[in-house]
Amino acid sequence: MDRQVSRALQSIAGVADPLAAFDIVEPHFSSLIACDGFAMVQGEDGAIQGAGPDLPGLSVVDDWFLNASSEVVADLQSMQEMFADYPEVYQFAGGVMAIQVPMSGGRILRLYWFRQAENQSIAWAGSPHKPAAEDASALRLSPRRSFEKWIEVRTGYCREWTSSERLLATKLRGLGAQWL
Repeated sequence: MDRQVSRALQSIAGVADPLAAFDIVEPHFSSLIACDGFAMVQGEDGAIQGAGPDLPGLSVVDDWFLNASSEVVADLQSMQEMFADYPEVYQFAGGVMAIQVPMSGGRILRLYWFRQAENQSIAWAGSPHKPAAEDASALRLSPRRSFEKWIEVRTGYCREWTSSERLLATKLRGLGAQWL
């Protein structure tokens, strides 16, 4: 894991403008965490490759990350829930993981990994929409007579970000502060 992070950081170390070298460094960073798209933002400028919002949509995500998220590693499984008023944000990506990497000269590089939304099936013991049986004579609720399997299909969510992916992003942020 540390070797992967070091390789990614080597690709960007010594580069005065990471966005100018985006095409060179992007494969190193996007391969660290399973994603469908990757973006970098520095100051007001950004670049994106693969599935994800367009640059105006990336600006909305960047604003959320800088102003609304207090996490070192921020992630969302459903951008549609967070950015309901911005379809340009969630139209091409279901979820995002983001970190800030401090650089020399007080600059901050923001990295974003995007995943597309996938239909997810969740099995339940009985439909939560089915009313519970009521015993009218006793005016009390009775248990259901059946807990037959009920499948909920959830849309608009990406595959869950794993703890190892969060750890990798945290290491990248920490080592990046030393390298850059």
